[in-house]
Amino acid sequence: TVEQLLVANRTDDFLESILEQCEIIADNKDVVMVNGVSLSKPYATELNFAMATALDAAIIFVVAPEKNLHDAMRQLKTIANPYQYRYKRQILGFIVNKADLREEKAIEGCKKIFSINIPLIGTVPYKHELAETAGSVHAGVAINKYFDLGWLWPFLNNVVVPAFTPTMFRHRLISSARLANKKIILPEGDEPRTLQAANICAARGIARCILLGKKQDIATACAKINLKLHDQIEIIEPQSVIEKYIKPLCEVRRGKNLTPEAAQKQLEDNTVLGTMMLHLGEV
Repeated sequence: TVEQLLVANRTDDFLESILEQCEIIADNKDVVMVNGVSLSKPYATELNFAMATALDAAIIFVVAPEKNLHDAMRQLKTIANPYQYRYKRQILGFIVNKADLREEKAIEGCKKIFSINIPLIGTVPYKHELAETAGSVHAGVAINKYFDLGWLWPFLNNVVVPAFTPTMFRHRLISSARLANKKIILPEGDEPRTLQAANICAARGIARCILLGKKQDIATACAKINLKLHDQIEIIEPQSVIEKYIKPLCEVRRGKNLTPEAAQKQLEDNTVLGTMMLHLGEV
């Protein structure tokens, strides 16, 4: 799902879905832990950074030595660099996975070699390794059994006012739009960007969209941009409804002595037609 959204250039949609899931999970919880994307993925570093920024989350790095601790510290240095220079939120520390508890002194020595100033939170022995699946019970058991979680309490007791990130803003705006459930008229019904926007609105439940335009013109415009129009989008052909709005438009502009013939001519402009629908409370 992540890769499909990235290919479609919909990273914002992905971040908003992560935020929405976190809000649901966080209800009556003290702490929510979010697993990052596996570093085996080429897009992992940037996407994990984007998730952390969107959530305004504190960071814990997890590294696993493939051969030795030098490998683990080199990996930590690589993944931590973007955060240390660009991240404003707190970096809590790092965990060494698949390691022996007795290696903590060696880990501190390796940190000095690589000039790493991130605190070591703890290590997890190989036979109790942190599971890679998100929300794994095994991961929770391993942490609780082998770590002294005292390091977490100062962070929890230090109340930090969370930032209002752009992702949070978009999510709140879209949530409000969904609750409002408005019907929106779009006069430029065959314009490519309008069609794409209407599709997004329909797919995400942001609004009920109506396109003004000839069905054939809209179908042709969709074909040009390889867009399958969402079945929740309504199409109104202007010529089929103009007559209904001639009298209301004359009443609105009675001070200008607008004739029915002139009103009909004005209503051939889709923007005027859409405005009349709005004036009458239909949209």
